[in-house]
Amino acid sequence: RKTFMIFALMVPACLLVACGYATDWRMALVFMVLSVGISGLTHAGASANYLEISTNLGGTIFSIGNTFASIPGMVSPVLTGMILDYHGCVAGKQDLCQSAYQEVFWVSFAVYVFGSIFYGLFATTEIVLH
Repeated sequence: RKTFMIFALMVPACLLVACGYATDWRMALVFMVLSVGISGLTHAGASANYLEISTNLGGTIFSIGNTFASIPGMVSPVLTGMILDYHGCVAGKQDLCQSAYQEVFWVSFAVYVFGSIFYGLFATTEIVLH
């Protein structure tokens, strides 16, 4: 399962970076769709892992995990806006916007890599909490 999870995290990370360097909007769209679709495979490993580490407290641990997992959804729009503003990305200046989005996708890449390393090191199927 760890191999599958690392695959499901690293492939979307690479596809997002490729999206930032795409020269055609169609290719960027393909990279983005593939990235989002493949990242959905993480739910198979992560969701089951909550129940495996604690059969009795699985729901509680799942809700705590989902609470922490919602933080990037609140932080990323603000961070993206800051990066776009810093680069001067406005309508009609595609060169500035592309470099800004490349930076955004590299930040996303770093988050995916951190997640895959963390899961690879600490995920277990043994019951930890009783």
